[in-house]
Amino acid sequence: MSVKSERLQRLNDLIKENSRIINDRMLGEVVEVLVEGESKNNSEVLSGRSRANKLVHSEGSKELIGTFVKVRITDTKTWYIKGDIVAEAAAVH
Repeated sequence: MSVKSERLQRLNDLIKENSRIINDRMLGEVVEVLVEGESKNNSEVLSGRSRANKLVHSEGSKELIGTFVKVRITDTKTWYIKGDIVAEAAAVH
């Protein structure tokens, strides 16, 4: 492997590790999420973004698309977090 490839691999590994550490710190927290739509991988799961621009997946009614909801984080992954909706916050106008 070339020096360039090795450096890129080390950088990517560090980014992945830091992302997971940051996401793990959110476990158990309640965050406000703008529900953007269905998950691209599972139409039964809603997908949205937190105020920190974290990708959040949760189960809920499709009627919540376009609204803010409160989500308790129950599981963390490297690139996204999962949670349960605990309250609807407000519609976006």
